[in-house]
Amino acid sequence: MKKIFVTVGNDYHSFHRLIEKIDNIASKIDAEFVIQYGYSDYIPKNIKQSHKFLDREEYNKKFGEADLIISHSGIGTMIDTIQKKKKMLLVPKQYKYGEHFNDHQSEIAEEVKGKYENIKVIYEVDGLENEINRFLSEKVDYPEPPDIKSLKLVKDIKSFIDNENQK
Repeated sequence: MKKIFVTVGNDYHSFHRLIEKIDNIASKIDAEFVIQYGYSDYIPKNIKQSHKFLDREEYNKKFGEADLIISHSGIGTMIDTIQKKKKMLLVPKQYKYGEHFNDHQSEIAEEVKGKYENIKVIYEVDGLENEINRFLSEKVDYPEPPDIKSLKLVKDIKSFIDNENQK
């Protein structure tokens, strides 16, 4: 059985929209879900392995066992995904839903979109069930992960931050 690890990081903003959607579709997808829901104001009801937070060791274990990662647009999670050769559905938190203080996650997602075969970006959760099924069935060729400092993603983020600081 496929394993799906859902993580929303440790930011204090709720990601109710994603957590509730995952909880609603978990029984429709032939996979084992593990969810770290953080400060979300929706607590999963249908997922046996749901955790507010995980310590680093448990997080790494769940991440390592997963066939698919579903995550907010967290930099650390994206870097782990690339280095550990995982598939990821990236769902950025959005300002318009009150999920973050601005749209930096969407901006980061736009920089990543289409550049990594193993990372797909989804902005709205309505089509999430279809995307999960499609992405789980796709074969992805993973190149050898580069040294963290040479990752284009890291360079893109550094450039983005440098540009923001100059404004």
